[in-house]
Amino acid sequence: PNDLDLALYGNSLLWSASPTLTKSMIPHVITSSNNHYFSPKLFFERLQLAAQIICGLPNSSVLAVATAQNAQRAVSRLATEIHCSKIIGKFVPGSLTNKNQKSFIEGRLLIVNDPNLDSQAISEAKRENIIIIGFCNSDCNTEFIDIVIPCNNRCDEAIATAYFLLARNVLKMKGIIKDKKNNWLDKYGFFMNISDEYIREFEEKKEIDNEEDKREEIEC
Repeated sequence: PNDLDLALYGNSLLWSASPTLTKSMIPHVITSSNNHYFSPKLFFERLQLAAQIICGLPNSSVLAVATAQNAQRAVSRLATEIHCSKIIGKFVPGSLTNKNQKSFIEGRLLIVNDPNLDSQAISEAKRENIIIIGFCNSDCNTEFIDIVIPCNNRCDEAIATAYFLLARNVLKMKGIIKDKKNNWLDKYGFFMNISDEYIREFEEKKEIDNEEDKREEIEC
């Protein structure tokens, strides 16, 4: 990770763990004076591994889910950027197992925001031998998670940053963005848990600014 990545990691509280620590998360957490926190090194290593796995599969076979309301914007934006499938809100039983169901997705990789909340999706994925990547806090049960990305998955800013960094890594690996000047950073706000109206206003303003820049270039 570069200095900007580390700054995003620190400022968004991705390192901050829940006070509760489950047995399965002990290997992924640093404990000091009864306080728990996550290692940035391990977070970025697992994020890189997750991105590599995503890049090796067809977009349509990758499914990202989020039951938690404050993670739905980030998951929706991840799906938009890397062109994968998504289920936000209530996970309809049978979405990974019942081919006769309208919501059925023939997945090969499942990305969950919180194993404690996305248990139905995880249960179905294990039955179908689907790889599971999970953003896991210190109080999560990781029994069925194949790739554990240890991080704060409750705070709005942390969730947005985690999915932003994952999307950017995937697009970098695919050669879609070069990001030498961190130009893709302006996408960060779209992963935040904010209203659709605010997003529309921002995009409209950006279009107006771009048109003005073009006119200025022509005049010059």
